Amino acid sequence: MSGTKDGKYHWSFFLRFTLIVTLAGILDSDTVWEKSNPSDHVFVTNEDIMIPNITLTEDIRMWMFLDRLNVETAIIDSAAFTECISPWNRHIKLYATRYGIDCNLVRAIIFVESRGNPEAISIKGALGLMQLMPVTVEFMSVGNPFDPEENIRAGIRYISWLIKYYSDDNEKHLLWAWNAGPGKFNRSVLPDETKKFIVEVLSVKKFLKETGAMLPI
Repeated sequence: MSGTKDGKYHWSFFLRFTLIVTLAGILDSDTVWEKSNPSDHVFVTNEDIMIPNITLTEDIRMWMFLDRLNVETAIIDSAAFTECISPWNRHIKLYATRYGIDCNLVRAIIFVESRGNPEAISIKGALGLMQLMPVTVEFMSVGNPFDPEENIRAGIRYISWLIKYYSDDNEKHLLWAWNAGPGKFNRSVLPDETKKFIVEVLSVKKFLKETGAMLPI
């Protein structure tokens, strides 16, 4: 490729990276979501999943909290979980394999983020199955965040990007950056909401591992 074309590519990547790091400190992911139709707002609770309780105390530093965190197994109705996730399992397996990401981690994120609703929109503006923030949609060049395959592909690519950027495959750190945003992660800001999110996702992932749940393609 010519030097001019290379320069355009690098500038494009730099501008996108700057955009995501700048806005990530302002825009946070949110696990409370609603249907995208504004005339039919339905807020979903966690009544269909039992997550072990944790005690969050202010005197425990965020890194120490993560190091000491021992996640127990979530109690989930297997049939309900399968109904939420199985329609998207083919895309999950395809892109998780392509980018070297654990399929069960992706399934757990989708379940916690949207309960498998491809039209989910959070109060803070996160979109689709994996609840991608608009800045992530732009960064990952997503055409339609409500298209299940596009959303899953972009979410998994973003997970892969976070792992490579931070040279850190620790799932607790990854989920921190995913939920709170790279801006807060870079400043070691760990909101209580993100602590809860980390516990929820890893609890669901542990459920999948221990039950050996296999979803049909």
